[in-house]
Amino acid sequence: MYQKSKRRERVRRMIRGLNKDRKTQAKKVDILCHDLVDAQRSFISRLETLRFAAAFYRSLLGVSDLTQILRTASDHIGGKLPEVSVSFFLMGPDGCEEVPYIPQATHSIRLEALLDESVCQAICSANRINSLENLLALGLQVNAGVTGKYCLATIPLSSGCRPLGFIFLHREGPDSLGAENLQQVSAVCPGFSEAIATTERFSRFV
Repeated sequence: MYQKSKRRERVRRMIRGLNKDRKTQAKKVDILCHDLVDAQRSFISRLETLRFAAAFYRSLLGVSDLTQILRTASDHIGGKLPEVSVSFFLMGPDGCEEVPYIPQATHSIRLEALLDESVCQAICSANRINSLENLLALGLQVNAGVTGKYCLATIPLSSGCRPLGFIFLHREGPDSLGAENLQQVSAVCPGFSEAIATTERFSRFV
């Protein structure tokens, strides 16, 4: 009886050990699957960024007119972010101001009017992607009707260390424009900024 009891105890310990190993392996498999999914999602995101950038830069080939460059950029950004109004603010002799290019008219009010000179300068100095929360911290003054009804963001434009201005994006609705979408637009801004900086009109503008 004693021997049988010892054998049963050994078997129980073996089973417990096997179950513990099985659970450990299952956790490792779950972590590996999660990492694989994250890696695939990251790869797809980078691929989408490359596709967007390739199409964006291809559309700017041979274009040297500032208005046409801005209009082309607006079309591509609008394709990435449907129903978004796109405006461009560029540095000039009197500070940073909006450069008209026949913008998309999707809203009954012009939110660009909210960006006074001090806010524009703060946005340029920040040199980062700004959500509405960031813009409020930079001094943007809006009422509750705007904060609850519209989604706003800015993306910086710069040539080297020199700020050129920023892209102002807004659309109706409380939903975020999406950090991934904004990052994809931001990814083309270095080349876009250089295209702007080399135009004759911008050279005169600054």
